[in-house]
Amino acid sequence: MKEKYEDSKNAQVAAQVFFICLAISSIITAVAAFNLLKDAAVDVNDIIKNWRTVPLTHVTGMRYNESCPAGWEDLPTTTYWPGSKSGGCACPLNAFSIQDVETDGYQNSTYTSCDGNQTIGGCKQDPSIDGFNLRSWEGTKFCYKRSGEAAVTWDGPDYDVRPNPASCPSGYHQCGTGTYDSTRAICYPTGVICPFTHAEEGSSASLNESIPYEDSSGFLNLDRETSDQLPLVNVKIAIDGGSRGVCYGQDKNLQNSYDGKAQWGSNFEISNQYPDSCGRVDTRFYLF
Repeated sequence: MKEKYEDSKNAQVAAQVFFICLAISSIITAVAAFNLLKDAAVDVNDIIKNWRTVPLTHVTGMRYNESCPAGWEDLPTTTYWPGSKSGGCACPLNAFSIQDVETDGYQNSTYTSCDGNQTIGGCKQDPSIDGFNLRSWEGTKFCYKRSGEAAVTWDGPDYDVRPNPASCPSGYHQCGTGTYDSTRAICYPTGVICPFTHAEEGSSASLNESIPYEDSSGFLNLDRETSDQLPLVNVKIAIDGGSRGVCYGQDKNLQNSYDGKAQWGSNFEISNQYPDSCGRVDTRFYLF
């Protein structure tokens, strides 16, 4: 009788453990499914937002601390630099610490933090730098204007699609050659300049328009009506996924959420060790 009772009790405990594990597994699966659904919803919203965004038609460069002209907006390229840890040790000429007999007591500046011998020798620790938003590139802040018409516009429950260049109707002119399907040509409102379709950096001015960098000899070169390329509607500083695409899905905020600290390196540069790549990329973006 006792053995049967104990067997029954063990079976009940085993069954309870099994159902607890099953419940935990169900919760984990449900959370994973919810996250996938949330990602899908975000993806759809991003695509719709992209369709409803009027392309860039004008870009100009300003000094990083200047304001954009009236009617222009900051190009949304802001990213966050998380700062630097205490690193770099500056030693005066012939800094000496008798405690360090292995190097005759003389201390040299290093890219790493000061050790005890360097501190005793009069070396100074480079302070840390707080994180801040980066709002310029090569000393240049970019300002932009949007003109014309988005790919899709909404008015209540109804929506309108920008005409196909196979036959641009009255009130529109064609930007690019060919058709949308063959070479990504579009129809654009009459009287509005064709939007930018390509951007690249260069050591000299080229393409339709060129913006010189304030702090270097380089240029941001912009082109319109580029074959096989759609209008530019957004620019961002981000971890790239190669020549085509930026980090996507759960990886897309790696750069903004990275909480590591930069270190001093050679040539008096501070660099962050951001991830080299990401698992998935958003191919609506291309690298320039």
